[in-house]
Amino acid sequence: ESVERTFTHIGNLAGAAEPVAENLAKLLEPRSVADGGRPDAAEHGVTANVATMIERIDTLAANINEVLGDENIQQDVKLVVGDLKSATEELRETVSLWNTETRRISDNVNSGIDDTRGDLRRSFVTLNEVLENLDEASRNVAQVTNSVAAGEGTAALLMRDERLYEAAVLSMERFAELIGSIQRITGKIENDGYITIGQTTSVGTFTKDFPIDKPEPEPEATTAD
Repeated sequence: ESVERTFTHIGNLAGAAEPVAENLAKLLEPRSVADGGRPDAAEHGVTANVATMIERIDTLAANINEVLGDENIQQDVKLVVGDLKSATEELRETVSLWNTETRRISDNVNSGIDDTRGDLRRSFVTLNEVLENLDEASRNVAQVTNSVAAGEGTAALLMRDERLYEAAVLSMERFAELIGSIQRITGKIENDGYITIGQTTSVGTFTKDFPIDKPEPEPEATTAD
């Protein structure tokens, strides 16, 4: 019975393995790319398998070898590699220069900020001194004004002395009289054409002539015969 069951299992295994073997045979059977690329390939059940894929990989490798084997292509590849290497070196130098310049700019900015802070500090110190001087001067002016208002000091005495006002009024009156006299003398000179100098004596009065442009008399009208 054991032997019979064993053969039965072997038969079952063979029966189950048969479809797998058929599919594996279809997968491994020779099938070119040209056969799979025909228009009626799908109708006849022809699809790409392992052989088709291996053919495509082999064709790709052959094309790559053919392309890389060209001397012009190899020269171009060498030039591209050289350009990439040069660009990489320039990029490295650029990054290094950028780092250096960035550090220098940062140092200059920090130095400028420190200098500006120092200048501002000195400016504010000077401004505070000016404000203190102005405050002191304001207090002095207020003190002097209060003293004058209270009648203390010479300026206050002058402001409170009525004779100062009277003298000022008298001076203005005398100045007005002087201007009037000058106007009268000037008018007389314009009218007479001379100015009298000294008192009148037995020989006459000494005068100084001033040329005056007087209008000429109009000629008398004549009547026709």
